Amino acid sequence: MDIKDAIKKAIACVKDLFSDEHIGHIGLEEVRLNEVEGLWEITVGFSRPWDSPKSVYNNFNEMLNPTPPQMRHYKIVKIDDASGEVKSIEIREVVHA
Repeated sequence: MDIKDAIKKAIACVKDLFSDEHIGHIGLEEVRLNEVEGLWEITVGFSRPWDSPKSVYNNFNEMLNPTPPQMRHYKIVKIDDASGEVKSIEIREVVHA
């Protein structure tokens, strides 16, 4: 399977499985072909609606403070390179320095 097909499949899978949560801002974060296991490891990031910050406005409807960025969630989608079958979806832990 080629890289573009693997990415499309991973993103489509995340959109489908999390559709009830109305996720947004879905995007590709990382791609790696694990040649030993024959798996594409594709990290897909997204935001959930309940993680969206509230904006603060003054009397003139001007923003007092910039809106902080939405929290991101990351999932590693593992896809079999030969068959194209999704094998797993795992949480991708992010360590902030």
